[in-house]
This record gives sequence, structure tokens and C-alpha cells, in this order.
Amino acid sequence: MSRSSFNLIDEPWIKVLDNAGKVEEVGIRKLFRSAGEYRQLSSELPTTDFAILRTLLAILYRAFREELQQGPLDYWKQMWDLKSLDIELVDEYLDTWYQRFDLCDPAHPFLQAPDLRTTSGNWKDLSVIIPDSPGEGALFTRSDPTSPISLAEGARWLIHTNSWDYSGIKSGQCDDPRVKGGRGYPMGTGWCGWLGGTTVVGGTLLETLLLNLIADHAPEAEDLPLWEEPPLPSGPRSNVRPPGQVALFTWPQRRIRLHVENGLVTGALVCNGDPVAYTEQLQNETMTAFRYSEPQSKKAKRTIYMPRTLNRGQTMWRGLETLLPHPNPGMVVGLNKTKVRRFIPPRNVVWVGKLANGILPPAYRIVLDVVSIEYGLQSAVIETILHDSLRLSSELASADAQNIQGLVLSAVERATQIGREYTNLAGNLAVAAGGSPDGERAHASARYFSQVDPMFRTWLTGITGQSDPTVEGTAWASSLRKLALGLAEDLVVNAGENAWTGREHDGHVYTAPLAHARFIAAVNKILPREKPETAAPPPDETPTEDNT
Repeated sequence: MSRSSFNLIDEPWIKVLDNAGKVEEVGIRKLFRSAGEYRQLSSELPTTDFAILRTLLAILYRAFREELQQGPLDYWKQMWDLKSLDIELVDEYLDTWYQRFDLCDPAHPFLQAPDLRTTSGNWKDLSVIIPDSPGEGALFTRSDPTSPISLAEGARWLIHTNSWDYSGIKSGQCDDPRVKGGRGYPMGTGWCGWLGGTTVVGGTLLETLLLNLIADHAPEAEDLPLWEEPPLPSGPRSNVRPPGQVALFTWPQRRIRLHVENGLVTGALVCNGDPVAYTEQLQNETMTAFRYSEPQSKKAKRTIYMPRTLNRGQTMWRGLETLLPHPNPGMVVGLNKTKVRRFIPPRNVVWVGKLANGILPPAYRIVLDVVSIEYGLQSAVIETILHDSLRLSSELASADAQNIQGLVLSAVERATQIGREYTNLAGNLAVAAGGSPDGERAHASARYFSQVDPMFRTWLTGITGQSDPTVEGTAWASSLRKLALGLAEDLVVNAGENAWTGREHDGHVYTAPLAHARFIAAVNKILPREKPETAAPPPDETPTEDNT
């Protein structure tokens, strides 16, 4: 195997989108020096961008550690006002650890175990690091796992695999006592696989870096990225756990080695590495929302919070309550009948909420970007990448913005309640026509939220700290009412003749007029209205949601 040098500090490998809309590749040093000239990271996958951003943040946390400990807010504000990172300190840090960023260094290859090998001595093809290359026998593939890739692309997939790798059986490396029969048995996904990876996005890549650099969360001296640690052994390190966020950014839950020939990556090994105590990272992880976990709390006999991921088929704004800090958060009954918070928002969002109080420009708009991976059977395959983003005023992230937070969360709740009633209407009409409600309810839910989604996003963008909650709430209710009643009318008109005649089912009478009347009554209850609707309230025999 021939070796070459490819140092990620100077070699171009990070894909960025510049202000002219062009994608280019840059090295770490150039990215930091010119971050204000780029809009965003622009890799093959949003999960790759998230993992690379965390690598960049690890560098900044370590480069600025002493300054952040001494005067965090003043130091952060100085960089924000100057529209520049403290490049002198960044360069000093990069020069200190320069050799550790060489992808091909024989003794300290970046994020890799230098002596990793298996008992067979064989290398795997690139399907072990590239999610869209499922290997031989796959029905569909977008990349040929036998085709070599550039060192730049190899670096991106290396970081992605270290963060997001699926579970399942891995190659069994030498020197690992956990290996049995040449196999490494499942130890869970990479740490990021647990997350609803949340990034606060600014107007430029520089702003994004600073908005996610939580100045009052400076790392402790022992909180190190992997390149500051001794070279990784093939087997597990004994009694190690992430001491903080910086360690989590590059935590080696896998042992990885790239196979390089003639300046190209031709194969790889991915083996088991150091596990993460996934129930114990609330104090460390800053880039995800957390949810109270009743099963894990009962098992541990203490309060446990787990990262909250995106849900397939549910737009991000419907879970806004999990992302926004609030002085009176929602509570649930925990252990020993004590009340505990239902959700804990991402710490980077909380940080931006603090900045919104006098540091950021008034009504400064951010984008909340969330990405998750949905894994397949036993988390042994990557099935779907879930990605959503939401543009809103940074003031909404402030815990002091109770009025506009209440307005927005109320708007979400009303939209959700109307959606529930609309799917009930579709189910009741299906029963009235002699059919089954399940399929119609699912179709109706998708139809409704596809219509509400752009309307809500547009409305939310206009909400600032200066908004009048009464005026904006009335405007939202009016728009939602108009949309809901129009969609309902379409359902009823197209329900078919049998639905108008109706039928008796499970002791209830189902007809299109009765179902429509019940829906209008529900809308009148959920939304304020200027004029009463002409339809009469439903009779007692109209079925409830539990009957559909």
C-alpha cells in the first residue's frame, strides 16, 4: 500500500457554498480565514455537514479555551462585531497540532487507528463508509463501492462514519478481546445517530460557527478532541468516557482505517471502538433537544433524558416546543410522582436566546436546522436521512419572549388540533360510505399538513419581538379556519352518494352531513371566529374520535 500526505488543514476537502452560489472545496485554515465569504457547508449529505461542523467547532473550542474561560461574552461579541474569528489563535492551534490532521500519516492518521487490522487481513470495499453504496447484491445503488474515491471525499466519509455509523456486526479487529469468531458484535450506532442534530444557521458560515460556539460552555482541560489524544489502539481503551462536548464531537465509537493506494481511497476497515453511555450525555451534548424517558428512568431509578430525533412524516415546526427555551416548560410526572420537564431544548438554541437580549441585532433571523438518521432493522442499516429547517426570529429563542413564544406554540397546537379533527372527518366519511377509515385518515393527514406547512412557515417568519400577539394570533386563526373549512368541503363534496345516505356502524349513525357538522363545531371550538358558521352543532349520536 503506497502512502501519501494529505493534511486537512491545508488541502481542499470541505465543500462550501460561496456567496455567488458556487460550491468549492477548501481546507480547514482557509475556511476559518474566509468563513464570512461562504454561506454554508455543502457536502453530499446534511449529516456530513453536521459532522464536519462539529469537527470545526472542536477546533475553535480548543483554540479559544482560555479566552472563553476569562471573558466569554465579551470575547464572543468582539468576533461577532469584527465579523472575523480570532485567526491568530486559530493558526497557533492548527500549527501546534498540524501533523495530527494528516489523513495518511502512518503513526497518527486523522481520526483513525494506525495499526487496525483483521485476522483475515482483508480490506472491505467503500460500502462500509458510504451510505449510498450498499455493496454486492443491492437492488439499487448510487455509488459503486469498488470505485476509488479521492482523499478529499474519503475525509468527508471518514468523519461521517465516525459520527453516524450504523450498528450491526463489524469486522473483528486483532487485539480486541470483544471479538468472537472474527466478528465484532453490535454496540449501537455512532453517537450522532441518537440525535436530532440541531444547528443554528446564520447568514454566513462565520455567523453559523459563532452561533453554535457556546461561549459560556468553555471546555475543561481534560475535554479533548481525538487528535489531541494518544494514537488509538486497535482494541477498546479501558475505562474511558466522554468528559464533555468536545470529546463527543470526535468520539471514536468506531475504529476506522482508510486504505490508500496511489493517492486514492480504495477501501476501508470499520470495527468497534469505545462505547458511549448514551443515557448520560445530557450535560455534555449541546446540539440536540432532549426528552424525558420514562422507560430509561425506571430502569436506572433516576431521571434520564434521551436525545430527541426528528420523526418521519412530521414537520419540524410541529415539535417547536422541544426546541425553544421557556420559563414555564411543559412538565410530566416522573419518578416518585415528582414533576420533571418533558423536554429540554438544545443548548445552542438557549445560547442564541441569551444573545438575542442585546447582543444580536433586533429581529435577527436564524434558521434552525435539524437532521437525524432513521436506521433499519436492529439499527444495522441506514434507511432514511431526515432533514428539516425553520426560519424564525432569534428573539423566539429567548426565555424572556413569553408572549411571542406563547403565540407561536398556540398556533402550532391549534394547527395540530384542526389536523386531528380533519383526519377524523375523513375517517367518518369513509365509514359513512361503507369503507374503512384508516387509509383515508392517513391520506387526509398528509394532505392537510402539506397545505398548512408553507402557510405556517411564512407566518412564522414574520413574528418578531415587536409583533402584537392578538393581531398575529387572529390572523393565523383566520387563515387556518379558511384553509380547514375549504379542505373539509372538498372532502364532503367528493365523499360519494353512499356517504350522504350513510349507515349505522357500531351503534352510531354515520352520514356526510353529520360528519361535516361535527367538524365545523370542532373548528368553532378550537379557533376564534368573527361570525358563527351556519351549520348546526352535531346531534348526540355523532361518533367521537374514539369511535373512528
